[in-house]
Amino acid sequence: MKKSSKISLCGMMCALSVVFMFLTGVFPYATYALPALAGLTLIVLVVETSKKWAFIAYLAISLISLLVAPDRMAALLFILFFGYYPIVKSVLETKCKRVPEWIWKLVLFNAAVVVTYCLMELFVSMEDFWAMFGKYGVIGVILGILLGIIIMIGCDVVVQRKFNRKTKNQQKSQLLKTGMVVSIGLALHNFPEGLAIGSGFGASLTLGYSLAIAICLHDIPEGISMAVPMKNGGMPAAKVIFYVILSGITTGIGAFFGAIVGGISKEIIALCLSFAAGAMLYIVSRRTNTRI
Repeated sequence: MKKSSKISLCGMMCALSVVFMFLTGVFPYATYALPALAGLTLIVLVVETSKKWAFIAYLAISLISLLVAPDRMAALLFILFFGYYPIVKSVLETKCKRVPEWIWKLVLFNAAVVVTYCLMELFVSMEDFWAMFGKYGVIGVILGILLGIIIMIGCDVVVQRKFNRKTKNQQKSQLLKTGMVVSIGLALHNFPEGLAIGSGFGASLTLGYSLAIAICLHDIPEGISMAVPMKNGGMPAAKVIFYVILSGITTGIGAFFGAIVGGISKEIIALCLSFAAGAMLYIVSRRTNTRI
């Protein structure tokens, strides 16, 4: 690619990322989603240009985000993790073997979490933060995460017994099993999302529509991540569509209960969200052929 083309592409990706960061003021509940989308544009630069050009774009987006992004937390999330991770990921996967690569990724992620926590302690009272989860606080969150992990282990065992039969193509069997486990995890994960939507509409139409749109966009890649391994595992397209729709029904059920309860307690919300977090932690940490 010519240098002029690289400059043009970097300019367009930077502009798109800045737009995403600016939208954090329009969609206040997309504090995590929009910085992640802004970080995805750097993947294009890593692939089409080079890591050097992507890093220059990262510096430019970070500086502009601090100036124009209404949500300062979103800007920090981009700077501390989402922005540079596509670049570091490319370096690690080309320079390191599989085990050191995973170790460095874990170290990088945990370092970003620690820095974010320290910044939150500087600007936000952590006692107030944990009070948002109700009277059980951090203990309730940890128990919810553990419960989600334990239940997903049980689901994995059941699905493995059902789909781990001997076939001519063991790779297809593994893909089918992965798709089924992901669908169960997403079905459990979608219920608290529905609770948030229903409770949001109970508070105000603006909040409800904002949550519904954000979660709708968030669920698109989730459906793809479930459908692709099922289809590649040999499942008919009609069944794939059926299971994808079935996993999304729990969102509607959660929204129904959220709208009825309305003023649901902080303890129940914290338990549901932490349960979903534990379920998804188990899903993404399972041994698969997918590289993070």
